[in-house]
Amino acid sequence: MDKTDLNQELRASMRAFGLSDPVIDLGEEVLAELKPRFERIDAVAQINQTRVLNAMQQARVSEHDALPICHGEGRNHVDRVFRAVRRN
Repeated sequence: MDKTDLNQELRASMRAFGLSDPVIDLGEEVLAELKPRFERIDAVAQINQTRVLNAMQQARVSEHDALPICHGEGRNHVDRVFRAVRRN
């Protein structure tokens, strides 16, 4: 199914839900206007995710180490990660 077919199927689903074409069109216009903001949010999220993963590698934290975060050594690993992320 190509993008046009998907859009037509989506519109048909919205109509079946009781939405009129003007309302569907307005929703599409609003989404188009907000697209740059959503793209920026996605980019910031990717940057932050990369920072956290990098900090986890630098702190030599494995998934196993990070699980018991409420106390003990797991908490120390997580604290090191957060400190490293804040520095970057």
